[in-house]
Amino acid sequence: ATGAEGEKEPEKVDMDEHKVPWEELCKRFSTDLTKGLTEAQAAINLEKYGKNALTPPKTTPEWVKYMLQMVTPFAVIMWIAAVLCFIGYGLDQSSID
Repeated sequence: ATGAEGEKEPEKVDMDEHKVPWEELCKRFSTDLTKGLTEAQAAINLEKYGKNALTPPKTTPEWVKYMLQMVTPFAVIMWIAAVLCFIGYGLDQSSID
C-alpha cells in the first residue's frame, strides 16, 4: 500500500509479546530468563530478525527547508516590497535623465 505522498506505508505487524506470559515467551524465543540467549541463538536471531535498531526518520534536505522559508506569508510580502522598490528606483532614475 502507498501513502498520500506515494511512499510505502510500514507493514502492520501483529505483536502480542506484551500480553503473553513469561514462560510462553521463553519458549517462543528459545531463551532462558536467568541465562539469556546462547551465542548460537543470538546469531540465528540476528540473521532472522536483523539488528535490534530503530530506523532513523526521513529528514528534509536543507535546501528544501530554505526554500520553504522563502515562501512564508511574511517573506512573500518582503519579496513584493523588494520588487516594488527596484521598480520605483528604476522609474526614479529614468525620470532624472
